[in-house]
Amino acid sequence: MEKTGLSESMQAARNVTKMFLFSGMIEKRQEAGIMASELGAANYDETVDRNGKMGSRTGVKLSDKWSDEMNHTPNNIEEIAAVIDYIEEHLMEERLDLEGIAAAFNYSRYHLHRMFASVTGFPMHTYLMRRRLTEAARMLVFSKEPVLEIALASGYETQRSFSRAFQKYFKHSPSQYRKKGDFFPLQLKYDTSRREKLRGDRILEVAMTEAKTISIVGFCGSTKGGFSVIGRCWRRLHAKKGRISGRADEEFLIGVNDYSYYPCQGMDKVFRYIAGAEVAEEHTVPRGMQEFTLPAGRYAVFSFRGRNEDSLQPVVEYIYGEWFPESTCRFDDGRRYDFARYGERLDEKGESDIQLWVPVI
Repeated sequence: MEKTGLSESMQAARNVTKMFLFSGMIEKRQEAGIMASELGAANYDETVDRNGKMGSRTGVKLSDKWSDEMNHTPNNIEEIAAVIDYIEEHLMEERLDLEGIAAAFNYSRYHLHRMFASVTGFPMHTYLMRRRLTEAARMLVFSKEPVLEIALASGYETQRSFSRAFQKYFKHSPSQYRKKGDFFPLQLKYDTSRREKLRGDRILEVAMTEAKTISIVGFCGSTKGGFSVIGRCWRRLHAKKGRISGRADEEFLIGVNDYSYYPCQGMDKVFRYIAGAEVAEEHTVPRGMQEFTLPAGRYAVFSFRGRNEDSLQPVVEYIYGEWFPESTCRFDDGRRYDFARYGERLDEKGESDIQLWVPVI
């Protein structure tokens, strides 16, 4: 197999993705900071910004700085960052595994396994598989390499085993994925420098879904007077959700950020928030509640586990700031909203299934 050709194809594929223009991307990224804290708002009142500000050092001599850098002993996060860089350089090599990487860095397999999982949130073999499948998906869309060649470059011994793994994570066979022509990454390169902000490792699955019209019954309010309205919507819904008959899904509640409600320039921080339950065709609207309709269309759906009351800001920032720029997805300006589905069935840790739905074309 000609590895040089595959490497060049992979780089060319990456370059192509950088050329895509995302309709409304700048505006969406501005909205993401607002949207993030509301999405995890089952018990939302007010969000306090806890991000610290880094101070600047003044009066440091260059010689002192140089000396500090020369005497600096890398901590475990910095060492794992070097491991991740190494993985990227050798990603499409057949013999890339925990044992080989540990030997390259003079680590024990046990140390590297434990430390890598601690820093990134993944076992290394899971990270390697997800990264390789992501680059395989990129090559399927942006190159003409045969599926077998891509399978072998991704570390699989047969096209069949590659197709089985690809189908599991992308919900399409490699041939179907190539034919559709949409690239959506499963796992981007992990950035240890932003590990406290962007926790993409929480996302278990990404899928493209065609959804029918969704009808919701619940409460809404405008954030024009402050974000505390979101908490009020949820408290009212939890107190009266038992009165909603004809629910289409008893497992999830829905929180919608409707940005089309205030289309005026300069008011992008003001939006309508809806907390409700999806209903079937036959249903009733209890007194004091309203009915809302989300049109049929295509969505990028991000699934993960979490606590309903926690802020989704790290996940949302990752999706809008990292995932979308790398994908070929375009926002649907005709559907200026996004919504989260919160599972009502909690595990022993108080976590449930959460899905973030973003309209795309």
